[in-house]
Amino acid sequence: MRFSSAALSILLVCCGAMNAQAQAGTSVMLQQQDIAKINQLRRLVEAAEKALDNNREAAFDRLDEADVFVADWPMELLVHEETIILLERLNIVRKELGDESEDAGITISEDDIEILTGDALRSELELVGAAEADTEFDFPIDLNSKVLSWVGAYSGRIKDYTQNSLSRGSRYMPMILQILAEEGVPLDLAYLPIVESGFRNDAKSTAKAVGMWQFIAPTGKSYGLRIDSWVDERRDPAKATTAAARFLKDLHQRTGDWYLALAGYNAGPGTVSKAVSGTDSHNFWDHARSKYLRNETKSYVPQFCAAVIVGKHPDRFGLEVDQLKPFVFESVQIEKSIGLATLAQRTGIDTEELKELNPELIRRITPPRLYSLRVPIGKSDAVLNAMAAIPAAERLELRAYKIKQGDNLAKVSARYNVTPEELLDINNIIRSQFRVGRNIQVPVVVKVTQPATKPQTNTAKKTPAP
Repeated sequence: MRFSSAALSILLVCCGAMNAQAQAGTSVMLQQQDIAKINQLRRLVEAAEKALDNNREAAFDRLDEADVFVADWPMELLVHEETIILLERLNIVRKELGDESEDAGITISEDDIEILTGDALRSELELVGAAEADTEFDFPIDLNSKVLSWVGAYSGRIKDYTQNSLSRGSRYMPMILQILAEEGVPLDLAYLPIVESGFRNDAKSTAKAVGMWQFIAPTGKSYGLRIDSWVDERRDPAKATTAAARFLKDLHQRTGDWYLALAGYNAGPGTVSKAVSGTDSHNFWDHARSKYLRNETKSYVPQFCAAVIVGKHPDRFGLEVDQLKPFVFESVQIEKSIGLATLAQRTGIDTEELKELNPELIRRITPPRLYSLRVPIGKSDAVLNAMAAIPAAERLELRAYKIKQGDNLAKVSARYNVTPEELLDINNIIRSQFRVGRNIQVPVVVKVTQPATKPQTNTAKKTPAP
């Protein structure tokens, strides 16, 4: 779902989140502290815009600050008219800087795909017919020149992307299929992340859509995904899949057509409503020939249909897909912050495995509240013992720190008793981004005075494996 901040109010009206105020034609009444937040965001935007021409690093820094600053804003403030305008200005700065974030889905458009005709079209149709002769679909698949051209692209021009996507997807596919079945939507929708993100939990688009299913923040929050300065559940493959299934189901109930539901997922339900009104049609292909949809959305449905065709039997299209171990885990309830690298060191669990199981942890550190941490099967007791060994009267908090002249990664890490890798993880940055003048978060152990009469309790609890 890659639609701009300017479209957020339309989306939320359609989802019902802003219905009352939209009908009244008024904005949300702001508290004094909210006005102060918007003013601070405006200052960051203006500073980023001013730095565009002569100080690109400063512009990047202001973008980073703005991202952190709005991370835990409530939905009512995020969708306020002034906020939307400011976020749109930030997106313009981002595009000017060329801040193309992680690979979020397919990087070529329909304009780059050669539409098959004549003998080439017949040849591709014969290949698809032979490959799918014994295959069942629970999603309507149209075989036309656009779909077949994308089939050819998946198995040809972007073959590597397809193979990598399906390999990553093999880890999550059993879980995704189970969730889609529970939510009562077509199981073939499990292949939509090929188009959206390549099954990457860290995927992030220029429109600020995040995760495997590419949710923007307001839509994610409206479907129950928590997004704050500690966690971003758009990166959680299980929770995001549930949210995506429910959003798609709602879109289908609105439109009565799965192709239009997909178009709404990509462009926003308001855009589809306008297209239906403008064309007086509920046929997606009529909209694809109209002026009412962007080229990206016109290409979106054919891409998905082709992804389903290729994804079901990749070997028949000459693709080699690695089968990764499934996404399975145990959960441990943790009541205080701890870095994943520290926990891995204390338990012998591989750090990367903990990160892969908990991709929603923005700073690779558990939040200072009750948190359900995923751990490898059979490792719950090791985590419980490690947490019990940490004094109950101590907790870990993050404090702001500005990197000064003479600082380096090793020196600052040692000062705050973390490894360089853990400090980078906490701030979700790479080594080259650790530079003078940057504002970062550092972990500080805070002594907590416990009432003498209050009995001590365990700080972690074990829950059964799913």
